[in-house]
Amino acid sequence: MNRLAMIAALGALSVAFGCGAVAGAAEPGVAGAAAAPCTGTWKFEMVGERSEEVVMKLAQDGDHVTGKASGRNGEVDVSGTCKDGDVELSETVTSPFGDGEMQIDFVGKVTGKNMSGIVIYGTMGQGKFTAKKQ
Repeated sequence: MNRLAMIAALGALSVAFGCGAVAGAAEPGVAGAAAAPCTGTWKFEMVGERSEEVVMKLAQDGDHVTGKASGRNGEVDVSGTCKDGDVELSETVTSPFGDGEMQIDFVGKVTGKNMSGIVIYGTMGQGKFTAKKQ
């Protein structure tokens, strides 16, 4: 490679790396992805007392998580925490027995685009859940 071609190649590399860093930092969700691993749309599959699928749209601010869950109970509010890979989420739904409301708790771990743990159906029992970020 001649000297002029080498200078052009080095210039192109420096522009490519410079623009990539700027674009990555400005892209929504990229810079904060590690800081807010629970933010996003998640498809949950629960197996246990009440096997079902639920979609949760979550937003994380610091350790606090809020959002909406949509499933067979319609749409309900979700809140909880996500810190150092540990996740605790809660939602309140109408009891399947028509006797008021029931709190459902999710306790687990998040790693990248995967979440898993146990789901506790009030006093009805518990099961396992897995979730994938969409």
